[in-house]
Amino acid sequence: MNAAEIMWVVLGALTAAMWLARLVVMGPMLRRRNPLTPRSIAALPADCPKVSVLVAAKDEEKNIAPCITTLLSQDYPSLEVIAIDDRSNDRTGKILADLAAGSADRMRVVTIKHLPANWFGKAYAMREGLKRATGQWLLFTDADCVFDTPRAVSIAVAHAIEKGTDFLTIIPSLQAPTWWERVFQPVCAIVLMFWFQPDKVNHPRSPCAYANGAFMLIRRAALETMGGYEAVRGHITEDTKLAQIAKGIGLSLRVEENAGLYHTRMYETMWSAFGGWSRIFAGALVRPGKVILAIVLLAIFSVGPWVGFALALGWGSSHAGGAKWAIAVWGLAVVLKQAAMLRLYGAIGFGRIWSLGYPVGSVGMLLILCNALLKTSGLTTTTWKNTTYRAGGESTESSSVGTPEPAPVAENSTS
Repeated sequence: MNAAEIMWVVLGALTAAMWLARLVVMGPMLRRRNPLTPRSIAALPADCPKVSVLVAAKDEEKNIAPCITTLLSQDYPSLEVIAIDDRSNDRTGKILADLAAGSADRMRVVTIKHLPANWFGKAYAMREGLKRATGQWLLFTDADCVFDTPRAVSIAVAHAIEKGTDFLTIIPSLQAPTWWERVFQPVCAIVLMFWFQPDKVNHPRSPCAYANGAFMLIRRAALETMGGYEAVRGHITEDTKLAQIAKGIGLSLRVEENAGLYHTRMYETMWSAFGGWSRIFAGALVRPGKVILAIVLLAIFSVGPWVGFALALGWGSSHAGGAKWAIAVWGLAVVLKQAAMLRLYGAIGFGRIWSLGYPVGSVGMLLILCNALLKTSGLTTTTWKNTTYRAGGESTESSSVGTPEPAPVAENSTS
C-alpha cells in the first residue's frame, strides 16, 4: 500500500473505533435517561406559586387553538395564559379573541402591530407579554405546541421546585408524520443534543448552556436578574442566549426530556425545515469556527463511513491489498454506526427502521450547517415569520403589517 492508501485505511479504522466507543458509552447514557411523564410525581407546595404562560403567535391560525385549549385545560391551581398576537395577517387574532372570551378570565391577549428597530420578533413579543404577566413563575412556549396531559405544568413546576431550578427547559417530543420528517428531523435533533448534552447542561460547573423555546419555565426573579428579554433583543435564538446568560451568572439551569407531556410538529415543509434548522444552528453554535467544526465532524463520522466504504469497493484489483483493508475497516465503521443509530432511534421513539435513513439525513444536515455557516459569517440574512433579520439585531418586515419603528410601538388589548 502507498502512503495515501495507508492514511485512508487508518482514517477508516479511527472512524470505526469512534463509533465503537460511542456504542459502548451509549448504554449507560440511555440508562440514565429519566424523561418526565404524566406519571411523574408532582408534589406541589400547599401555596402554589402563580404561573403565567406566555405564547407568541404570528400567523398561527392552524396551530393556535389546540395550543391554547390544552393550556387552559391544565390542572395547575394558579395559572394565567397570555397570548401575544404578533403582527398576524391571518385569523390568529380572531381565534385568540374567541378563546379569551370563553376562558373565564384565565386568558388575556396582547396585540402587537409593529416591530421596533433592533428587536427580533419573538423577543419583543415576549417582552410585551411580560408587561401583563403577574405570575411568580413564567412559562414560555410556542404556538405549535400541544400539551398531551393536563398535568404538564404541575409536573414541571413541582420538578423545578424539587430540584431548586431557576430555569427549566423541557425538550419537546417531535411529531413526524411524513417520511422526510422521519429521515431529517431525528438527525437534526441528535446533532443538536450532541453539542448540548443534558448531562453537561445540568452540571453547574459545566459552561454548556441550552434551552428550547418550546418550553422554558423560569422564576420571574431569575429572569429579571438576567436582564429580561431586553438582554436578548437582537438574538434570533433568544432561548439559547437566555440559557447562556443564566448559566453565566450562576443560576440553576436544567434540561429534561419528556414522554407524554407535550409535543410539536416543528415544520410542515422540507424548505421550512431547512430554514428553521439553519436558524437554530446558527444561533446555537454562534461562531463560524464552531459551525465549521460541526461540519467536519459530521462529514467524517456520519457521512464518511458510507463514502469510505463505497470508495473502498471501487478501488478494484489495482489496489488489491489496500482495498481489502479499506473495505474491512470502512465496512466495520458502517456497521457500528448503524448499530448505534438503531439503538438511539429506538430509545428516542422515532422507530428503529428509520435509522436506515440516517445517512441521507446526515447529508441534509450538512447542507443545513453550511447554510448556518453563511449566517454566522454574516454573508446571508435570516427570514423568519415574514421578517428578515440582519447582523446586529436589525430587522425588516416583509409583510404588509408595517415597518420597523424607532421605538417600541405596541397596542395592548385585553379580551
